[in-house]
Amino acid sequence: FRLVPMELAGSVPYPDWENPVIVGRNKTAPHVPLHPYPTVEAALAREESPFCRTLNGSWKFRLFDNPEVPEANGFFEKEFDVDEWDTVQVPSNWQMLGYDKPIYTNVQYPFPFEPPLVPKENPTGCYRHDFEVPESWKDRRVFLSFEGVNSCFHLWVNGMAVGYSQDSRLPAEFDITPYINPGCNTVAARVLRWCDGSYLEDQDFWWLSGIFRAVNLYSKPAQYIADYTVKTSFTDETMTRATLSVTLKLGTGAQCQVRDSRFGDQDIVYLRTVAQGNYWDVEGESVQARWNDQGNWQRFTMRTGKSGPVCSGDVVYLQSHTGKFLGRESKAAFLNASADQAGAFGFVIHKADGSSGPINAGIDHVQFRTADDEYIQSQNDQVVVDGELSMDEDLSLFVIHCCTYTPSAGLMVKAQLYDAQMAPVGCAADLTGKFGGNDLPDECSLETTLADPIKWNAESPYLYTLVVQLLKLEEVKDVERCQVGVRQVEMKHDIVHVNGVPLTVRGVNRHEHDPDTGHVISRESMIQDILVMKQHNFNAVRCSHYPTDPLWYELCDQYGLYVVDETNLETHGCQPMSLLSHNQHWRNAYLERAGRMVARDKNHCCILFWSLGNEAGSGPNHAAMAALVRQLDNTRILHYEGDPGMDPIFTDILCPMYHRVEQIKQSISKPKETRPLILCEYSHAMGNSNGNVHKYWEAFNSYPRLQGGFIWDWVDQGLTKTTPEGVKYWAYGGDFGDTINDAQFCINGLVFPDRTPHPGCLELKKCQAPIAITARTLMRGVFDLVNYYMFSSLDGITLQWELKEDGNVLQSGEQPCSDMPPRTMKILQINGLALPPPITAGAEYFLNINFVVQQDTPWCKAGHVVTTEQFVLPFGQPKPLQAAVPAKITQFDPPAEEPLEVVTTGKTQLVVDSKAHTIVLQSQLSRADPTAVILNVIPAIHRAPTDNDLGGGELGFSWRWNKLGMKVADTAFQPMCISSCEAKASLVSNVSFVSQEGQDISFQTEHTLYGNDRLRLRSFIAVSANMPSLVPRLGLELVIPKRFSNVTYFARGPHENYADRKHSAYVDKFWTTVADMHVPYIFPTENGGREEMRWVSLRDDEGCGVLVRSRAPVHFDVQQYTIPQLQAARHTCDLTPHPEVVLLHVDAAHMGLGGDDSWSPATHPEYLIGPGGYCLDLEVTPLKPGDSETLLHREQLL
Repeated sequence: FRLVPMELAGSVPYPDWENPVIVGRNKTAPHVPLHPYPTVEAALAREESPFCRTLNGSWKFRLFDNPEVPEANGFFEKEFDVDEWDTVQVPSNWQMLGYDKPIYTNVQYPFPFEPPLVPKENPTGCYRHDFEVPESWKDRRVFLSFEGVNSCFHLWVNGMAVGYSQDSRLPAEFDITPYINPGCNTVAARVLRWCDGSYLEDQDFWWLSGIFRAVNLYSKPAQYIADYTVKTSFTDETMTRATLSVTLKLGTGAQCQVRDSRFGDQDIVYLRTVAQGNYWDVEGESVQARWNDQGNWQRFTMRTGKSGPVCSGDVVYLQSHTGKFLGRESKAAFLNASADQAGAFGFVIHKADGSSGPINAGIDHVQFRTADDEYIQSQNDQVVVDGELSMDEDLSLFVIHCCTYTPSAGLMVKAQLYDAQMAPVGCAADLTGKFGGNDLPDECSLETTLADPIKWNAESPYLYTLVVQLLKLEEVKDVERCQVGVRQVEMKHDIVHVNGVPLTVRGVNRHEHDPDTGHVISRESMIQDILVMKQHNFNAVRCSHYPTDPLWYELCDQYGLYVVDETNLETHGCQPMSLLSHNQHWRNAYLERAGRMVARDKNHCCILFWSLGNEAGSGPNHAAMAALVRQLDNTRILHYEGDPGMDPIFTDILCPMYHRVEQIKQSISKPKETRPLILCEYSHAMGNSNGNVHKYWEAFNSYPRLQGGFIWDWVDQGLTKTTPEGVKYWAYGGDFGDTINDAQFCINGLVFPDRTPHPGCLELKKCQAPIAITARTLMRGVFDLVNYYMFSSLDGITLQWELKEDGNVLQSGEQPCSDMPPRTMKILQINGLALPPPITAGAEYFLNINFVVQQDTPWCKAGHVVTTEQFVLPFGQPKPLQAAVPAKITQFDPPAEEPLEVVTTGKTQLVVDSKAHTIVLQSQLSRADPTAVILNVIPAIHRAPTDNDLGGGELGFSWRWNKLGMKVADTAFQPMCISSCEAKASLVSNVSFVSQEGQDISFQTEHTLYGNDRLRLRSFIAVSANMPSLVPRLGLELVIPKRFSNVTYFARGPHENYADRKHSAYVDKFWTTVADMHVPYIFPTENGGREEMRWVSLRDDEGCGVLVRSRAPVHFDVQQYTIPQLQAARHTCDLTPHPEVVLLHVDAAHMGLGGDDSWSPATHPEYLIGPGGYCLDLEVTPLKPGDSETLLHREQLL
């Protein structure tokens, strides 16, 4: 790849979409979302405003191969006929409508790496839409806002060019007042799939294009509320008094003119650098060029002393709003204190292209030259006057934006805070003010004190409503409203605090994704995400890796989630990642993305952290971003993981990704490191994953400076696709003909695309639960109860308990969890629990505890279980011996040509085929003739690899296991041995697996049929000393007829669990089906396991079947797919249930899942299978209707 040199916007005509300096043309200054109301009453009621319109709906659309196609450069003319064009819905991604193709990549760019250039074949979507401007909007400003367009677009209204924008995740708003007509108007947008901004949006998700967020039209009066900032802070340590401050900016209709706008003497101008897109600013007496939002302090008055427009070659004087003139001292530009010396500071203004005539604001590039042929330049954010032009001549290029100042005399602002019942709060007199101050004539600041306000937090998200009015001579001109949460976030004692309380982040990363609409997310989908998150004990979300739809933040304010708001910036595919952060031509793009995010979202109380982006390295541009964000808002915590050293310049906290538990402990123990640590990503939830996550929460609950983290990530990014046969499935990278892709690496969520939780999500719910209970004196029913909530007592929680014997309830009760303030622990006596109960020989006893919500809340219904716990009760009596076996065993003599051995009890027979290596168990059950209940018993050492098994390439478990090449080297059946006195017949099978390097695993399995129809399976397994710890499983596969599809088991459940992910699953008796035992991971893998199985039965619909019980708790699963089927499948649609059998796997040992990440061997050593001896001791019993598995299990194995 190559980084293309940038002789920008001067002699080389780079188009906007390949010019990183150009991030927009004629966009309004960034601001909070605006929604003007006619009256305070309408604002409080959130009535439909007569000043707002949506342009969502049907638009005309055509996709072209590239933006140079003639039609793509003429379609915006009003007379251009689009009747034959397609009609599409806006918002939408055009790939989700069948145009072009979705592309998924994680790191690599899906186009050649030549920043800022993009492919010439650049799919270009052209949109047209007609709209009416209401008659009531006459003499008002009209604004057109696009909330999200990917990747960039040019805009026309009524055939006239309005502007340009990139940054796909923030609004692009334009004042279209000069372009509209009464009646019908036409808007046209040309959207490109790729632009230079695409290099900054390499964010491990689908590359989708189009107008994918709302398009809105709204109107304002000639003078209007253009922006407002709301801040709250507490004035004392008790946090009983708070300050509410409101700062408003006045819009005057004096917008920057970019279409043939000329200016003259006395006109007010902004000066913007071409190279970085920064505006001149005043810092004391010096002049700087830095990013900001076109506030009043950047205004200069152009003085010429002549009438008519300013022309190339004119001498001009630049006067700041304080009356001081621009001059120079040495080479630094400064403001002279004496206006009468203005003549010494005249500059010749001329067009950079050498042409003559009037200068057009917003279009012409100009230079300022002194009489000594020195030029004003912008270098390292400083405005200087130098004797020679820089080698980068664009440093001396400027664009002038002109505006007409409208006096603010007579304008008044009123603000009022209302509580949840819409009753006024605070002193109204404090929140009344006027515009017109000398320094900031278009800004007004208000402040009041709130006595004992109700605080906002994620557990009890109380919201006030703020209404602000603009009045002129007591007439209401403009009204805006927003929600306000009174809260304070700060760093105190080296820990992040919210409202004075240490923060614990139970977080998850969230991409915007819908399986059917792509990046178009409905309100219903957002609410569903929030409800499912909160129901699984999440309290925080990181907007990865871009600002999300504005509605998301409103809902997080309302329902209560802490938010990391993240800049739309990731350059993961750059080599190095920090490449563009060291390039000054990209600085404006970096600053625009961060600054506009803060400007849009600053009033949301849910946002605790601003993030500078993700996986983009670090450099001067990031340092400038950090300074800008801190300048714009010093009330929140700054977050950024991309700097390898976690330099405090870039981040206020340590926020690494995928560090192991020991690593994060070490990080906070380093000398001179005092910052807290919050993992921005951990426990990679790719497929069947999230093993070991309990260890993180043990650390978070033990070390105060380990303040939690954000799981990667929330939702599997599968897109709905249909096979030719009409079968729907969720597709991933490569499924759409996208040859550059990263396959299923987008399938790493805690929930499926339809938001059904993975089993891993249930594990997180348990491990990060805000309530914990441990036994202090179990046999007396005395426990330690801990309330980890930051702000909530347990008054609304009921403790429900059950004492169970082999899954059957013996005792139960409930009691309130009263007198439990937040962040406290107390000793709890469970009322009514009588221990020990009457004991049944061979039974097991468990105490199950549920913490249940008593009443409906906005995020759950009454009865919702917050968390659970189970205690094994340490009493019981040994299992009694089975009754004597009077029946005898009879052996059949098969035909000589058939290598069969057959023994029978009369009702049950064992058929051994030493040539086919099959062992069949048949029993009469309810039928006249014996029917097979076991078709074969096979040693099992393989599993269908999980994504974590596959991760790591040649270091990964799956690759190394496959390299061993374990194959069956020998299978032998010893002759049947019949003992008539004991009424049993035994057969020993020996199976050995040998690798290419000589490692081996041997199974010696004794099959014993007893006269009472039971089959004993004892398998002694030896793993050679030179075997690496790679073995997926050690067990037996029992092949069972398909009709036995109803499953009952006594094990950990009810959901899937494994050795390193079982804290959320408890031992109990569960009923399900073989089909429901399967977990349909989008990329099929090992699934459906259950730990600590005592027994499992499979029955047909008549109640006949087979019981398998174990001497010691073991791992098991039941599948309707074979392991080779699962291993060969790439999608769920590739799987077809076996037509004849189901497979029961019972394992003496089964490897854990891992999940610290998915690209290195991450299963912890204690969950691996290494060299040594293992034993599996099972009993198989044919079942007839009415047989009780529980009673049978209470007997000892024969």
